[in-house]
Amino acid sequence: MRWMMKRLATTPRVSASLVLLVLATGCTAVQSTPLHPAALGSLVPSVNDRDAGRVAAADGFDVTRYQTIAIGSVSLDMPAGWDEEDRRIASSVTSHLRSHLAQKLRTAGRFERVVDDVSALDAPANALHLDVRITALELDRLDPSAVGQWLGPGAIEIETRFVDAASGRVVLATADRRTAQAVMTEARDIPGTTARLDEAASYLVMGLVNFLGRLEKTAAHT
Repeated sequence: MRWMMKRLATTPRVSASLVLLVLATGCTAVQSTPLHPAALGSLVPSVNDRDAGRVAAADGFDVTRYQTIAIGSVSLDMPAGWDEEDRRIASSVTSHLRSHLAQKLRTAGRFERVVDDVSALDAPANALHLDVRITALELDRLDPSAVGQWLGPGAIEIETRFVDAASGRVVLATADRRTAQAVMTEARDIPGTTARLDEAASYLVMGLVNFLGRLEKTAAHT
């Protein structure tokens, strides 16, 4: 970060607004307000949570009732105008998010069983089915005051739905958004874009897993 600010200060083309943007973004992914989370039945993620962004839970939901969680779809709302390079980056980030999610859920030890493929879920009793939708994936962020100055990728936003596998009812929904760390290069850096979006995706996953852990602790004390 110190090196970045020194370079910013000595680059004539960089405006004061750009310096402020880098200061605000920092050197790690920053949480921000998700944009218009979709309703899932009667659930609309609207309650602020420090880890998971915005959340909503069905009446009577108790995460401690579930011993198994099965990861279903991890989908991406992909703009029609993306080219092959854009799609390769997006596919890589989506795969990273899915694998990181499975890894962190296992490491946390909240569930006795984490199933990578929901079709392999043989016993729906006491099981959650988790779907993740990437509603925004901003591959590029440009500084309008410095022509051709690329600041790196923008934000990644996810919406999740947790479904009671036995009943098919959505019992928990979340929405969270993270902006990738700022960089400053003359053009898109493909490996850098992927790495920074992967980092932002990892923060989304960690926030979600931390939120589930807090739910468990709260339930244990009630």
